[in-house]
Amino acid sequence: MSTVTIPLGPTEVRCPICLDVFDWDETDLFTFRDGAYVPLDLSGVGDPVKRNDEMIGAYRRCPNPSADMAERHYLPISYASYGPPLVIGFIGRTESGKSHLLAAIVSEIERGGLGPLGFTAVPVDEEAHRAYWRQYVASLVDEGRAIEHTARVQSDAMVTFTDALVVSDGRRQRAVAFFDVAGDDLVARTRSMRFVLALDALIFVVDPEYALRQNAPSDGDATFETVMARLRAQPGLTDRLPVALAVSKSDLYRFEQPAARWYRRPSLSAYLDGRAEPTEIRDESRDAYAFLYARGARAWLRPFETFRRATLHFVSATGSKAVTDDRGDTFDKVFPRGVRPRRVLDPLAAIFAMSGLLGEDAAKEVGT
Repeated sequence: MSTVTIPLGPTEVRCPICLDVFDWDETDLFTFRDGAYVPLDLSGVGDPVKRNDEMIGAYRRCPNPSADMAERHYLPISYASYGPPLVIGFIGRTESGKSHLLAAIVSEIERGGLGPLGFTAVPVDEEAHRAYWRQYVASLVDEGRAIEHTARVQSDAMVTFTDALVVSDGRRQRAVAFFDVAGDDLVARTRSMRFVLALDALIFVVDPEYALRQNAPSDGDATFETVMARLRAQPGLTDRLPVALAVSKSDLYRFEQPAARWYRRPSLSAYLDGRAEPTEIRDESRDAYAFLYARGARAWLRPFETFRRATLHFVSATGSKAVTDDRGDTFDKVFPRGVRPRRVLDPLAAIFAMSGLLGEDAAKEVGT
């Protein structure tokens, strides 16, 4: 990933932490030094080269206009420097594979996986991105170790994005932020879970191991229902927000149709030179819908039936099932054959298309 310049311009942004809306400008800038946020004064820096260099790694302090949070919070300067960011939330129960899917997505992006869409990507916050990479992505992809369950947060804690990238097609740039919190937190209607109201798109992760088992709950995934209830309470959100349903762990069904048909297709096969092929996307959505419906998992399809713009996808973040490594003093879950993600970028590409990043034609046709 290469570096980018930081062109700031006034825009209105909703803070994903406190949900307040404020003007994004060059006021209230900070840098993070020695474990603390320190004011960054650029009033005497007129040279644009020096100014851009000073802005790398800077943060904008949220003014929290409603004054409903005691703790100050900060956002990386690239978060909204290119207009309002695209904020994507991963929704699903604990053990559904949300964290593995996000780590696999970030890994594939780092390897240039957005190329078929015409996009490159750089971190919004280099230091935070590298910390996420070392703790989660490298552990999974390089070492073949399963990611531990996402830690729960306190009911009034500040929740911020897990990672964020600036994507560019050479003409436009936009920040894309990913939220991944514990499934047990998502089912709680706490103040900390208000971040779902700041989301611009959602990826619902369907765990087929759970959804297709004989004694699966008839009411589906409780995290789906809780999040959708919050969104339905806000007029217009279910019509506006694009949604992708990712059937995770599809490697378990790679010899069964229709999963086998899609599992063997190359990643992003529905895209050419950044353009979406709506027919292929609809075909996969149809097959994934039928796959879940025919096996008694209709309750997991409610997001598809609730939101006006939605797609379904067969994905596998790892390519195989983890086993317990009981050698030595630890009992970690590992992937002895390594990790081989399959089609993990397709749900993200569908979100990009429905959000307008791939042009007006894709925004009108994909997910309808």
